[in-house]
Amino acid sequence: EAAALAWGDIELRSDGTGRLTIRRSKTDQAGEGSVQFLGKGTAAALRTIRPKDAAATAKVFGVKCGRSIARRLSAMAKAAGLDGHFGGHSGRVGMARDLVAAGASVAAVQIAGRWASSRMPAHYARGELAARGAVAKYYGG
Repeated sequence: EAAALAWGDIELRSDGTGRLTIRRSKTDQAGEGSVQFLGKGTAAALRTIRPKDAAATAKVFGVKCGRSIARRLSAMAKAAGLDGHFGGHSGRVGMARDLVAAGASVAAVQIAGRWASSRMPAHYARGELAARGAVAKYYGG
């Protein structure tokens, strides 16, 4: 999805946020597309990197495949001194964990992440879910 992202798919709004249209994805078997919210930080970063003369069809990341993006993310994480594996899905995993930690339900995270089932977001956020579970509540966690 990120490799296919073109500048015409991004709407930067006057309130500092944005909207991203995902035209095709492996989770969208019907080909309906999806519109996603972009927070102020993401919208600001996109404003910063967008060339003044960017055509609507120009690729945002200038790559042909997702592996190139995954390699870039991994290299940036390493350069920043972060431990662990970082790749193409790191943002989805992190957002699932952050949303659950902030109180979102697994069903809400499933919808936000466009997962077909609740299995993956529940797996990714298992630690955050444990901290909200019955045992944690009982012991005041």
